[in-house]
Formats: sequence, structure tokens, C-alpha cells
Amino acid sequence: MGETTDQLREQVDQKRNDASDKISKIEEQVTNTAQQMTDKATEAVDQVKSKMDWRQQVEERPLVMVGAAFVGGMLLGGVTGGGGKSSSVSTSTGSSGGGIGGTVRNAMHDSGLEQDIQQYTKQAFSVLADRVRTIAGDTFPGMMDKMQSTTGNQERSTSMSGAESEINGHMA
Repeated sequence: MGETTDQLREQVDQKRNDASDKISKIEEQVTNTAQQMTDKATEAVDQVKSKMDWRQQVEERPLVMVGAAFVGGMLLGGVTGGGGKSSSVSTSTGSSGGGIGGTVRNAMHDSGLEQDIQQYTKQAFSVLADRVRTIAGDTFPGMMDKMQSTTGNQERSTSMSGAESEINGHMA
């Protein structure tokens, strides 16, 4: 028992400080690891969202999306009997057409999937038309101006003929 009370207190305080430092380091490591995992999860979610965003996919790959819309339409038409002449709705069953095709068609219509597919296709063709116009404008610089002036002349001539027929109708 050669140690004094003060020496024992100093040793206890030193051990307490060492333990506190180790706990702080462990806490910092856990916090950093949790933050890294959160960042990676957020990044993964963002990547999945961007891959699932059909507007972005249409912007990035319009030809692929037009092809996908075409193939999807063909498949849907095959499954639902699309383009068929059985568009009358049966009042007793509430289904258009017959069999599974009518059921699928109704389910698509009721869920809004049919409208989503139409919007997807419109967007794809719109982007494709814009790209074609841009490429045509870059390849043939004067062509777009000529097309716009021709279109403007046609619109003026159409509106003039409508005005002339209205004037002629009042004179008669």
C-alpha cells in the first residue's frame, strides 16, 4: 500500500479519460459509417429513380423508347385483342370484348395504365420529332427557315380563304 490517495485518484482519472477517448473514437467511427451508409442508400435510391423516370429515358434514348413503345403496344394489342371491333360495352358483365382480353383491357383502363402508355408514346414521338428537326436544321441550315415560311404562307392562305368565304356568304 505504497500509493497515496492522490496517486490512486490520478490513476482512476487517467483510466476514465482513456476510456472516454476510446468511446469518443468508437462513436465517431459509428457515426461516419452510418453517414456513409445513408449516403450510399440515397445514391442508390436516386439511381433507381432516374432509371425508372420514363421522361428522362425518352430524353436520353428516344429511338429505343419509340421501339419499346411500339413493341409494348404490339404485345398489349396481342394480349388484349387490341384493334378489335368489339368496342361495345356489355351492360350485364361490364366488360368490353370477351374473355381475358376484355378483362385486361378494362383493368388497364380502370388503373390508368392505358393513359400512361399513351402519354409515354406521345412523349417519345415528340422527343423524336424534336431530334429530327434539330438534326435536319443542323444538316440543312436553310431548310427549317424555308419550311417555317412555307407553313406560315399556308396558314395565311387558309385563313384568307375562310375570310373570303365568310364575306361571300354575307353578300349572297
